[in-house]
Amino acid sequence: MNIQEKPNNAIIISVSSEIGAEMAKRWVSRGSQIIGTYRTETTSIQCLSEIGVKLIKCDLSNDESVKSAAFAERHMLTPPNDQTAREVFVDLFQVNS
Repeated sequence: MNIQEKPNNAIIISVSSEIGAEMAKRWVSRGSQIIGTYRTETTSIQCLSEIGVKLIKCDLSNDESVKSAAFAERHMLTPPNDQTAREVFVDLFQVNS
């Protein structure tokens, strides 16, 4: 599988912000799978939901909210073809050592 065939996935923190919403719209229009966190329900959240952005309510100042969001994100990723969810996670969040 070459880089052009790999699905584009992104998690956008604060997708309800102006810049977060615009990034999500652009990436969805290019075929990316987007998961976005938000704290406050806004009109942009409704629009993002309608275009297929997977949304998770999360207050970054609350540890329990962050833990809950992390659990939800883990279960929202759709593994492509023969990849397992773990392989998708590693691909998305690989850190150079």
